Amino acid sequence: LLSISTFLTITITCPVRSFNSANSSSIWTEFVNGSNGWPDGISYLTSLSTPQFMLSGLDATLHLAEECLQPERIVPKAVMTTVGIGFATAFPFAIGAIYSSGDVQASLSTKTGFPIYFIMESAARSPAAATVFMAALFVVSCVALTAVHQTASRLTWSFSRDEALIFSSRLSRIHPSLGVPVLALILNGILVLLVGIVYIISTTAFNAFISTTVIVAQISYAVPAFILLCRRRPAHFLPPSRKFRLPAVLGYFANGVTVVWAVILLVFFCFPKQFPVTGGNMNYASPVLAIMALLGIANWFAYARKWYHGPRLEM
Repeated sequence: LLSISTFLTITITCPVRSFNSANSSSIWTEFVNGSNGWPDGISYLTSLSTPQFMLSGLDATLHLAEECLQPERIVPKAVMTTVGIGFATAFPFAIGAIYSSGDVQASLSTKTGFPIYFIMESAARSPAAATVFMAALFVVSCVALTAVHQTASRLTWSFSRDEALIFSSRLSRIHPSLGVPVLALILNGILVLLVGIVYIISTTAFNAFISTTVIVAQISYAVPAFILLCRRRPAHFLPPSRKFRLPAVLGYFANGVTVVWAVILLVFFCFPKQFPVTGGNMNYASPVLAIMALLGIANWFAYARKWYHGPRLEM
């Protein structure tokens, strides 16, 4: 209820009260290239990291399938509903913000460091209203982050239960009275805290983590899609009797787009956003990906190679 009411209030109030509304021609027909060097196409692709990041949690429902009743029905519906609701709210919100923004450069160079706050303040013509809007968004984000934290700790616990992570014997423990993997929750909380500290120290390094998150998430989608394509979507993996079933042509198309999009993200999300490239605006997603790969390889040879024998399908 708070999420929907916040969305409606901001989306309606800002364009209605704004004196600096942008004209429709500039919004729908002009493309602003802020890279100072990249062609428009590459500039557009490198700028998609933020909207793509909004889809990073799309697989959250899949990781909680064990807790669902009739997951073969509920999980696909939840994923598709999330996409539909997200588009139906995010697109109007973005359009409302663009129409209310007025001077884009002034929004980007605001002393507050938060362009969205500057847009809401100038559009609503009230610092108090903008503060209330930001507070409401913060509360909604906290609720969403609680669900994200739950899913992330669930992944950590699942890998530990399958003996795929170092210190699995500790991370897989369920608290006897709380009924949750406390150590997995604490570990994920510490990692999130460290990423927050990185943001305070360097926004460039933080953006590298964001790009890396998007790339890794898309790769995790592309790997099974690629395997299905190579195996020609066999009935062994996709039984004809499954509840959620796409036509064969549409299934091949969806798998192909997933793989191609993952390759595009892997390439362009590692590009620097602006020219000339300096240490302050360099995209460090590639080194972060390399470090993550090295940690994964080290975990495999140090522990998982001996103890991991695949996921436990029966418990």
